[in-house]
Amino acid sequence: HVSYQTLKNATPEEDRPLIDSYFKFAFVRNPFDRAISIFNYIQKINPGPETANFKSFAQSNLAKQHHQSIWFSDQASQVVACDFVGRFETLQADFDLVCQKIGIKRDPLPVKNQTSHNHYSQYYDDETIEIVAKKYAEDIKRFGYKFEQE
Repeated sequence: HVSYQTLKNATPEEDRPLIDSYFKFAFVRNPFDRAISIFNYIQKINPGPETANFKSFAQSNLAKQHHQSIWFSDQASQVVACDFVGRFETLQADFDLVCQKIGIKRDPLPVKNQTSHNHYSQYYDDETIEIVAKKYAEDIKRFGYKFEQE
């Protein structure tokens, strides 16, 4: 999980035109759903007081701006130079478009790291909606996401 800009900066100057010529794509996810997925995953691998419930997770992790982890970063800044930005909500269809564009076989994507939980809206209250909306304001604006009830 590195952004194109990070990859480009780590590439020798003479190889950058080649990288620039590649078809670059990424996938984004509704920040409200993404936050619940991150919460559930961290709760599974590293349970503790900060993951006792979604509210404490949001207050301890999402309300703070100090996290540098890709898990907590916005998506908009990571897809700046992409030629195509697909959505998690339409993952297979968007992936099929990428396959078509680059000329490879369209295969069904496997499901990995799936967590079992209710619709994301059931985890939120007004405070946590505000925390996520503030943290991921650029994602919400750029990709047209909103908080939706089930």
